[in-house]
Amino acid sequence: MKTYISIWTAALSLAIVTSASAQTRVTVDATPAFSPVEDLTTSPIATLWETAIGQATQSVRITIYSFTSVRVRDALFAAFDRGIDVRVIADNENGKACSTSGAVNVRQLNDRGIVVKVYTPNRVGNIVHDKYLLVDSDLVVTGSANFTTAAQQFNHENQTMFLYVDGNHSFFDQFGQSFEDMWGDIVYQFNGTFRPYAEVCP
Repeated sequence: MKTYISIWTAALSLAIVTSASAQTRVTVDATPAFSPVEDLTTSPIATLWETAIGQATQSVRITIYSFTSVRVRDALFAAFDRGIDVRVIADNENGKACSTSGAVNVRQLNDRGIVVKVYTPNRVGNIVHDKYLLVDSDLVVTGSANFTTAAQQFNHENQTMFLYVDGNHSFFDQFGQSFEDMWGDIVYQFNGTFRPYAEVCP
């Protein structure tokens, strides 16, 4: 699938070509953010993550490669505490989800009652490198940045928040389907499995 992007004055228009003879468009509000910043409290990327999670009225889906951001952890706590259905998929390369110092946030999400599934690859080197948020099926935040302090403070990274306005919804549906494929352990069994946190990180 090819995605053609044209910038309009107040919105980003995505023309998603689903076949050689069919073209569909979706209009979104797009907000980009960049790093690094010296002061973490002013991080535009972290603010974008917090804003997206804070807008949730029904659900938050998040895929994590590396996770040390306290601001994201606390935003997920707050969403869960107000009754939002929060689900997390975490990578576990080199023990990132279970045993390293960077695993603390993932463990705390699980201990709080948030359902976490951890990727167990079929061979060394396979990873979950996705880094995206899907909120209420109508808002996606994605880009290069991991959910880490390093991504905000030291690395040159980007994230963009896409909020559905009108038109074809398939751009957002594809993120939802990707998450559900991993969560349900349906499509990627040749590559690895996604198991409950307690099974992988006892």
